[in-house]
Amino acid sequence: MPERIATFDNDGTLWAEQPIYFQVQFAFDRVKATAAQHPEWKTKAPFKFVLAGDVKALAAAGEKALFEILRVTHTGMTTEAFVKDVTDWITTARHPRFDRLYTDLVYQPMLELLAHLRANGFKTFIVSGGTIEFMRAWTDRVYGIPPEQVVGSSFVTQFQLRDGKPLLMRQGKIRRRPADAGMDRRRQRRALHGAGASHRRRARMGL
Repeated sequence: MPERIATFDNDGTLWAEQPIYFQVQFAFDRVKATAAQHPEWKTKAPFKFVLAGDVKALAAAGEKALFEILRVTHTGMTTEAFVKDVTDWITTARHPRFDRLYTDLVYQPMLELLAHLRANGFKTFIVSGGTIEFMRAWTDRVYGIPPEQVVGSSFVTQFQLRDGKPLLMRQGKIRRRPADAGMDRRRQRRALHGAGASHRRRARMGL
C-alpha cells in the first residue's frame, strides 16, 4: 500500500484558539516576563499596551504591532533558548478562562482521530501558519506528531561561532513560501480581531 498521509491545521482544529491564538498569548506573556530588562517598554508602543492590558489599543495598532511583538519575543536568542522558553511556558501557563494548561485544551475527538489514522497506516502531519519552532517543542508529547512532521512558518536562523561553540541564532525575519503570506496576514488579522473581541466581552461583563 502506498504511504498515506493526513494533514491537520493546529489552531481551532487540534486545540482551541479563543480568545486569541495561544502563540500570541505566549508572546504577550514573554513581554511581561522580560519587561524588567526593557524599562523603555513602559512608554513604547506596542509593548506598553501589552503591559497595561490595553487590548483595545493593541488591536487598533494593527498587524505591524503584532509582528513587532512576535519578532521581539521569538528572536534574538539561540534556538535552544527559544525552545526552553516555549517548554517552560507550555508546561506552566494557564488559560485565563478555563484555568487549565493550554495543552489540556486539545480536542479529545481529534486525538482519537489521529490515533485511529495512525493505527490504519496514515502518517499524520500538522500544516499551520504558526511557527514550527513554537509547535515542535510539544506536538510529539501532546499529539504524537514528531517535529519533522510539523510544517509552518519559521524565523530565519543564522549560524554563529561563539567561543568556538556553534550556535543557531534566531533572526527577526520570517521565512515562508510566498503562497503562505496571505494566510499569515489573515492569521494576524484574526489574532488582532480576537484581542478586540476579548476586550469587548470583558467590557460587557464589567471587567
